[in-house]
Amino acid sequence: MRHHLALVFCLLTVTGPRLAAQWGVELELAASHFSGTARDTSASGPATSGPSHPPMLALRVDRRVGGAGVGLGVLYASVGVTEEGPDFAVVSKHVLTFVELAPEVSWRFARTDSGAGFRVHVGPMADIWHPDGGTSRTLFGARAALSLEWPITGRVAGAVGTGVAVTGPVFERGDLPPGFERRATWRRWVAVALRARL
Repeated sequence: MRHHLALVFCLLTVTGPRLAAQWGVELELAASHFSGTARDTSASGPATSGPSHPPMLALRVDRRVGGAGVGLGVLYASVGVTEEGPDFAVVSKHVLTFVELAPEVSWRFARTDSGAGFRVHVGPMADIWHPDGGTSRTLFGARAALSLEWPITGRVAGAVGTGVAVTGPVFERGDLPPGFERRATWRRWVAVALRARL
């Protein structure tokens, strides 16, 4: 029986298709939108307060084998704080520095004849928020995204994508005036990217 298994393994090794692993590096620019992470519950409400909606820059390194991939992304943004009500919006610009570490797994679930591929991305994340003059805080959460990637040249591909992420509240209780309750922080984005195969 052992000889039969060894023979099957040898045949698969010789005749089976070999999937080449490849490294890639990707530069991404995203337009993001945060939900309000605190809500006024007083009689003077409703109003929400949370991070503004900044552009984000991301650098991602990944390794793919066939349709599967693993990667690590680092995102950066200078973020303001916005307070919005039915008839007003007040924005304090550039008061928070945002850095995200985002490991992910991805899978190409469809491919066109021209070489374009649809890919789903999921993974955990760690968001580091640093207020000007304050102490950094780290929030953990999860993210999911869909992307469409197409070849431009032999080693360079373009991509567009959209996704959603969620963590705990950005603000601590001492950051908020009386009457505000903290909520989960949701982020949605659309992005364009260039990926180079190494």
